[in-house]
Amino acid sequence: LLWSDGQRLKIGAAVEAHKNDPPQQTFFHLQRWLGLPHLNRPFGGKLVPPEILLGMLIRRIVDHTPSQHTPVTHAVFTIPACYDQFHRERLRVAGKAAGLEVLQLLEKPLAGVLG
Repeated sequence: LLWSDGQRLKIGAAVEAHKNDPPQQTFFHLQRWLGLPHLNRPFGGKLVPPEILLGMLIRRIVDHTPSQHTPVTHAVFTIPACYDQFHRERLRVAGKAAGLEVLQLLEKPLAGVLG
């Protein structure tokens, strides 16, 4: 979840305190909106495409994951098997917005078998 009042941004658990705020300040299910030129309401005072918000979430996950090695610069994303090429490209854009090089998009059923 992402939350914005136009000036402040909150991500993840910090959003819980704002669950009773007006719903137009909360963003969720971003993958549903992939490919839109921008979301229908402002985030951080600006209209942004959903890939940018997904990139912010990915970056937050990377930044809050303990790493005992060098900084994370590459990633493999698991995706639903039903995603077409358009959705796959949008996820690569989100990875790039997060500052990552997406090495591969791995379908979830295959990831489950390999895991």
